[in-house]
Amino acid sequence: MSKVNGNRVPWVAVLVQSAISILFTIIVFVLAPLTASNPVNLATIVYDMLQAAVTVIWCVSMVILFVDVIIIRYKFADAFARVRLAPTWVFYLCSTIGAIAMAWAVVATFTNAWTSLIDERTWLIWIGGIAVLSLLVGAGLYFLGQAITRADVSDEEIIAEVTGGEGVIVD
Repeated sequence: MSKVNGNRVPWVAVLVQSAISILFTIIVFVLAPLTASNPVNLATIVYDMLQAAVTVIWCVSMVILFVDVIIIRYKFADAFARVRLAPTWVFYLCSTIGAIAMAWAVVATFTNAWTSLIDERTWLIWIGGIAVLSLLVGAGLYFLGQAITRADVSDEEIIAEVTGGEGVIVD
């Protein structure tokens, strides 16, 4: 999935994502409406549920990103002190506010259906199911990638290869 072309574009990942999107679009917006009693409502419901699930996944990713800022700031304190982009408290404040805001967005998305065409319980089950399934697939792909990565290659070598030798290594 991470194989890149000469312009450093992960072309395999782009193809896989495009194929999945095309498949979903055909199933949800072409085939499923052929069998539904009210295809207009079905398309709206599915669209809203998929958008909400993507929002949940994005917000969870952002919570992790904000927590990572704190961890990286702590782990590489010397490098941050040399660059000194902002005072330390600014990183912690922004990370805390960002993580809380994203966590709240997840709660709000779960507890308030984006459409009145389905009930709250069905909304919760579908959004939760899609989000959890997506996160599990992502975690599975991560662990698969870790399992097939050569053990004799250092992080620095991987970064240099991915960035074309332009990676910055901070010790």
